[in-house]
Amino acid sequence: MVCRPKVSHLWLALLAYCLLTIVLTYPVAFTVLSAPAGNESGDRFEYVWALWWTKEALLDLHTSPANLTLLHYPYGAHHPLLLSDAFFIVACLPLVLLSGPVVAYNLYFLGSYVLAGFATYLLCYSVTGRRWPSFVGGVVFAFLPFRYLHGAEGHLNLLSTFWVPLYVLFLFRLFAKARLRDAVLCGVFLALSCLSTPLVAAHAVIPVTVLFFIYQCVSRRRRLFDLRLWKGVGLVMVIALAAMVPFYYPMLSPMIRGQSSYIARESALGYSADLLSFVVPFRYQLLPSTIRPLQDLVMRLVPGPLEIEDVAYLGMIPLLLACIGVWKLRSRAGFWVVVTLVTAVLALGPLLWVGGQLLEYSYKETRSYVVLPGAVLVKSDFSCKSGGASGLMRQPPQAQVWLVGPPPV
Repeated sequence: MVCRPKVSHLWLALLAYCLLTIVLTYPVAFTVLSAPAGNESGDRFEYVWALWWTKEALLDLHTSPANLTLLHYPYGAHHPLLLSDAFFIVACLPLVLLSGPVVAYNLYFLGSYVLAGFATYLLCYSVTGRRWPSFVGGVVFAFLPFRYLHGAEGHLNLLSTFWVPLYVLFLFRLFAKARLRDAVLCGVFLALSCLSTPLVAAHAVIPVTVLFFIYQCVSRRRRLFDLRLWKGVGLVMVIALAAMVPFYYPMLSPMIRGQSSYIARESALGYSADLLSFVVPFRYQLLPSTIRPLQDLVMRLVPGPLEIEDVAYLGMIPLLLACIGVWKLRSRAGFWVVVTLVTAVLALGPLLWVGGQLLEYSYKETRSYVVLPGAVLVKSDFSCKSGGASGLMRQPPQAQVWLVGPPPV
């Protein structure tokens, strides 16, 4: 059953998310015209430049934004990853024309928190039918430490995750009634989710979609024989692929042919989450940064020079509320519990990190590491050379790693 909120409740929720965004991102709302939001040491100027360059490339030079003619002059450069982050640069283009890239950047920055909260409110209400729990769910998602910290670093593409709740919402509606309108909107939101950044597609859209179809096959097998449903699913895929292919093809085509790779293989370990990082706050958050004993405890639990990309902290209050919700709605929480557990395991990467160290085990006289399902996304075996655990790579000591089965004798 899909619940629909009253229009007046929607306006109140939207207003509340606007006010929360102004307060929690202070002073961005009062400096929209003067400077881009974010830390001085972050990447905010890179994204401001991307907004300016998109307008310059499309309207003045009449070329693709991926053709960086002003970099490595006079030879230029080709950067197809800019096309895969197409949504935020295209969405901001009218604002760039009207007010410049800095104002466009700040308005998109603020709007991303409002839209993330509001979209999650709609999804939560469709599941629970209750206003306040849905509103809290929107607040949790919009200001999740991962989103909040990436916003501080100026990563506009990673703030564009507000399309994912809408995609999931209309995916549920499509399987509930198989209406044409729901199929069209599901396809549009699927495309927008994937065009926000490939990271959203890989780490959110694909796992949730696969798990959703498995859930339908297990719990609602009769529904799968509905021809109208599969026509709707086909329409979703046609709409999404038609929107995505022009932007993803320039990036994927050379990778498929083996001519180039835009993703470093080592990042499979470097960007893996530590098991404790889900429940241990980031050391530079408000409480750990102001209470020295708490900061020392956090650094002992998750040591190392961690960066923003390593943050997987979910928040103790959201975790407590989630546990209460699962306990009270046991019969309806199965899908969400499975999604949470599976995506958490995938976030841990190919090998298990605990407390900043790879968890090891011994097989006879050979030492190896605990292998996780994420190992299927990397090559079947590789060697990790010694050289310290500095930076994002967090390399383990020299050892041979077997990703399938126990190590050979």
